[in-house]
Amino acid sequence: MTSAHVDDLYQHQTLARPVAGGAAFAFICTQANRQADRHQSAVWCCHGIEPPRRLTSPQEGAAGVYLHPEAARLAFLRAVDGVPGVHLIELQGGEARLLAVPGDGAIAI
Repeated sequence: MTSAHVDDLYQHQTLARPVAGGAAFAFICTQANRQADRHQSAVWCCHGIEPPRRLTSPQEGAAGVYLHPEAARLAFLRAVDGVPGVHLIELQGGEARLLAVPGDGAIAI
C-alpha cells in the first residue's frame, strides 16, 4: 500500500445532494482547486442510461439542487457577483437563468 500525499487531497471529489425526478438524477460535485485556493462545485446530471454530464461550470459554483418531477429542468443556488440566487437550467443544455434573489424571497431550495 502506498502512503497518502498532500497532493492526493486535490484529486478527491465529493458528490452530494443527489435528487431524482422521472428517469433522471442530479448531484453536486465539489473538488478543491489548488490554484484558486478554494473548493469549486458544479451540477451534474444523468438521464436514463446516458453517462453523467456537467451542467454548470465549477468556476461559477452551485449548491442546493432541485430536479423538476418530469426531469425537464433543474433549479439550483448560485452566487453571482456575491449575490445568491435561484437559477434554472434545462437538462437538454443551454444557459442557466436567474429566477429569484433573496429580496424576492429566495433563501433555499
